[in-house]
Amino acid sequence: MKAFESVGVWFVPTEPDVLVAGTLTFSQYDGLTLKLTGTFQQNWTIETARYPVVHGVVSESPYGKYIALFDCFATNLRIGMPGISLETIRANHGFAGSAFVDSDTMLFDEVSLNFTPLAEWLDYSGLERLPDPGGTGVTWHRPQQRDCKVLDATISTSFGLNITTDILPRTVSLEETPALMIHDFGHSTAADIHCRFVAPLSRLMTFVSEDTALLDRYRLYRLKEGETVPVQFDRLYSPIRSTHKAKQLSKPDLLFSLAQVPGDFESFLQSWFCFDEAHPDFCTMFFSYCYERSGFLESRFLFQMLAAECLAREAIHDARILSFFEHARSLLLRVGGNEPYGPLAPPAATVMATPTLFATLINRHWSVIHEVVGTTEARFIEVLFETLDHVNNRGTQASDVVTGRNLYWLLERLAAVIKVCILKLLGFTDDKVTHVITANPKMAHLKLIKAPWGMPINQE
Repeated sequence: MKAFESVGVWFVPTEPDVLVAGTLTFSQYDGLTLKLTGTFQQNWTIETARYPVVHGVVSESPYGKYIALFDCFATNLRIGMPGISLETIRANHGFAGSAFVDSDTMLFDEVSLNFTPLAEWLDYSGLERLPDPGGTGVTWHRPQQRDCKVLDATISTSFGLNITTDILPRTVSLEETPALMIHDFGHSTAADIHCRFVAPLSRLMTFVSEDTALLDRYRLYRLKEGETVPVQFDRLYSPIRSTHKAKQLSKPDLLFSLAQVPGDFESFLQSWFCFDEAHPDFCTMFFSYCYERSGFLESRFLFQMLAAECLAREAIHDARILSFFEHARSLLLRVGGNEPYGPLAPPAATVMATPTLFATLINRHWSVIHEVVGTTEARFIEVLFETLDHVNNRGTQASDVVTGRNLYWLLERLAAVIKVCILKLLGFTDDKVTHVITANPKMAHLKLIKAPWGMPINQE
């Protein structure tokens, strides 16, 4: 989304007659900050430091002059003499458009999303070179719309065209702007739309691009009664993402494109939404913490292992395994007798069964996982859980504990294994997964190095 800075007048809905001048700045990296030349409050207290909604009318912005800021809180207040005050307010999210979004309960009818990797992932165009003698002519026809029925809604592909011209030199630039349109879901709040549709699609684009996918534009539409043209609002917010700026993606950077998925556009999106719904804990963990590249290796390994354990528990439903560990837990409970802490002492049966469930998941897909592991199935699992125990307890290093720069390569292999498991659960065949592994630079590189299984790397 475009960053901007706009001057305007602001008020809170409870006191619409009290207008305060201020400047709003927005960027995807810094979020929303409102600096008032004045204040909405007379005394600084915890209660008055928060504003559920702040409305403003600005001179100009790329998205409309009516701004509504939500979940706001004051971060700085200076009350000077004589009566000169300055207040700085941060907002968690907001809307800009041709009208005010008056509350969190406002209902919308349609959504338009444009993700950073969407054009490369869709990988089809309306541009066609004309067979003219000079070879410079092109024509553009709007690409055919593709539709998918998901969760009582329709998700469609949409394409626009931006044309820019320069007189000197005489050049014309054509840029396709793809979007995903979500409609036919009735009337829903922005929060409900985000939870049901936007978040799963964001996770898909993150998985596809192998980086936290940014929303270039997040637009909601509302059709007022008696009107045929919907009112549009752009959602302004700073998404959770890696601290580094997103690079310009090309097709080789993607894990896979739409042309490589099993089935067509509709069947694949349906499979993805089913996967997202069936693995809530895994998706929450993996598509947030596990795509963060900063921080200590030990912390990143811990979060990645927690995600892997969630995937194993949610993907493997083996009654025999769970009944065995449930029986083992019941035996442990007998030791505690009637003590009040007894039920709290042993972990749940699913937690006790996690290493076995994870080993079952690895074994089920070992035919393709072995391409990125670089060692035997048994040793890979043993090293993972020995290292996890060491990271959790900081105990004595066992022979299979991996530390230092070797831990980085274990992280890379574990991430590759998780991605392979996701592809298999989405219906990719072994041949297609092998093709993804071969074509992906990161996974292909894992096959060329020995770490952490070869000679020890000097630890820093």
